[in-house]
Amino acid sequence: MLQLRYVFLFSLFPLFIGCGFFPRYAPEGVRVDEPSVLDEDQEIVTNNDQKEADIVVVVDTSYSMVRHLEEVNRTFRGFVGKLSPVLWKLAFTNADYDNNAFSYYGRDLFSGKAMSLELRGKILPFSYLYYYTPRRDDIFVDTLKRYTEKELLALFGHQHVNPCDLPPYCQGSIRNPIRSLVKAFSVNSKMFRENATFVGVIFTNGDNMHDEENMIDKVMGEFRKHHGPNKKLQVYSIAIIPGDSDCFQHDQSLQYEFAESAYSIQIHRLVSATKGKAISICAPSYVPLAEEIAVSL
Repeated sequence: MLQLRYVFLFSLFPLFIGCGFFPRYAPEGVRVDEPSVLDEDQEIVTNNDQKEADIVVVVDTSYSMVRHLEEVNRTFRGFVGKLSPVLWKLAFTNADYDNNAFSYYGRDLFSGKAMSLELRGKILPFSYLYYYTPRRDDIFVDTLKRYTEKELLALFGHQHVNPCDLPPYCQGSIRNPIRSLVKAFSVNSKMFRENATFVGVIFTNGDNMHDEENMIDKVMGEFRKHHGPNKKLQVYSIAIIPGDSDCFQHDQSLQYEFAESAYSIQIHRLVSATKGKAISICAPSYVPLAEEIAVSL
């Protein structure tokens, strides 16, 4: 009987690895040094009449988000194109929050840190996407995308690649997108420009703040601490709008989310306080949110 128990536990081990319960160290990423891809340190030439935005996209990569991440080619395609004529600079960070900067996948990427960008399964040698970057729409979508087994087979043949080895990677159980956004205020100093509006975009189907007392004051306090009194903060969200029971039931049918914390109550409060906009994660396209960002700056 004891032997059968061991056989059963070992049979589940690959599943635990794939879902992020145990650390998995990815093979060295393929570095892409194509002449058409510009380096992140290249200086941006700005026009005084054009608006600037430093955008951080906080992406929830928990298991309940798999379907949404597999569909980003449909929901996000064309997103960055609608940010024109803003002079934008953009980075992604994972919603996996840990105050000790511990990564479940052995990478010091989470807790607000900008992650590497990706194009067609290849890790790019920079972390920031610019308004002038060639193939910016492809890079944006591919970095957000969770590849299916069929897509991985098409990209890598029969070489085994765990989808968690590629951006946006996978995360453990410490999902807290607001805390990750706050951490991003301080850990990406190379990204931020003095006159650019700080734009946070939270992409999640869970809130996980549980009515934290004085949440907005704490967020704004941290922002002012690192960026001073003159820099502007706007937060946008792609989440389950509070009270949208149809969207909640749609996600609930996947049997991943059953708690009221699926509603973005605290996130929505932060969006409203910073005069941002919210769009439902059940919307057929998220491109209209980019139009809202460009107009409101």
